[in-house]
Amino acid sequence: MNFLQLTGTQLNALGNWSVSDTYILVLMGRVHIRLDQKRFPSGNLSEYIDGDWNYRISSFHVKIDATHEVTVNTVKIPVTNAETGKQFFKNKKIKTIDDWSDYLYFKFVGGGVWQPIWGYAKFASQTGGKVTNTHKADLPDSYWGDLMAYGRNFIGTLTKATKTDQGMAHGPIQASRVNLFNQL
Repeated sequence: MNFLQLTGTQLNALGNWSVSDTYILVLMGRVHIRLDQKRFPSGNLSEYIDGDWNYRISSFHVKIDATHEVTVNTVKIPVTNAETGKQFFKNKKIKTIDDWSDYLYFKFVGGGVWQPIWGYAKFASQTGGKVTNTHKADLPDSYWGDLMAYGRNFIGTLTKATKTDQGMAHGPIQASRVNLFNQL
């Protein structure tokens, strides 16, 4: 499997980043870049080499938060007084959050080349802190434009940070035809 090896110093040059489980999250305004890590032969996701932490990146996702809507409704909850047995109503606020995000997935194919592979959209809704609805769908090709522009911008930033040539392969592969949702 191909990968790009980055140092902590190079990640600092990308901007605000944090490590989470098997990926690194880079915040770039309303866009998030998720860098998927590949393990070192030792099994670790990072290794301290020549005075700096090193990470192996095999792919990245560009994420745009298309919508983030929060609504708060007040509902009346019946409550019974334990001493008197009388019932009364208490107001309770319930928050609902609806998120719709668009993603474009890029795979490192070697030699500084990143191939756009697959676009998908994800909807998630939660009410009162519990997930109530989720939905994923392939992103139509017509929606790829902004995501490709953000991906190209990130690859340019990556070129400056690593001081190596990085570029985007021409023509996306429609990997969504092979049902990649099973791998999310």
